[in-house]
Amino acid sequence: MLTSDLWSDDVDQTSYARRNLEAVRRGARVKRLFLLPEGSEAAYQDTIQNQLKAGVDVRAATNRLIAHVPQLEDSVLFKFPDGARAYTAYPVIDGSRRIRSGFVELSVHTTRRLEDAFQEAWTLAATPDVIFASSGHDNQVLAKAAPGTLMKTHFLAESVVSCEDAAEARGIPLTNELKTLVLRTSVGFVAAHLPGDGILSLRKVKGAGSPGGPGG
Repeated sequence: MLTSDLWSDDVDQTSYARRNLEAVRRGARVKRLFLLPEGSEAAYQDTIQNQLKAGVDVRAATNRLIAHVPQLEDSVLFKFPDGARAYTAYPVIDGSRRIRSGFVELSVHTTRRLEDAFQEAWTLAATPDVIFASSGHDNQVLAKAAPGTLMKTHFLAESVVSCEDAAEARGIPLTNELKTLVLRTSVGFVAAHLPGDGILSLRKVKGAGSPGGPGG
């Protein structure tokens, strides 16, 4: 999310980019997602091409992407065989996008949330050539497929039965778990989606399906 002049001229930022390229030469895999201010894509072209030539995996999108993945953070995620950590950046408020401070994230839940958001954004983003080719035109990148077909499937390492078991296996609060109850009613089958610790009101389900009852 940094401005193009920081990528090309700022001492700290260019040093950071150089260390990234050194890591690629040592065998690390670096994936970078550029969010480009709409209409200024060309200003980032040299920076992105240099990273591509060095072996960095790059995708790009306009800042419209934030509307589709609002949970995306300005962060760097480091993954290791035995875990992960992340640094989330907080910019100054003068509009320059310089980084004022950062926060290290160590919890499994937080790093997994950041990774999920990044993967969703990565799937929606385009290769840089598509972005540059569409500069000045309506961007069709975000309309490639229905959102449901782009969702990443996750599997647990062990079988679980209850929502409590699933939340514990994933290392998340029970309220962040999703449970779906399928009910057979007088008007047919309905599915109710609730948080893992939620309680379904059968009276409300009945009211929603009755003539004159609330819709939804």
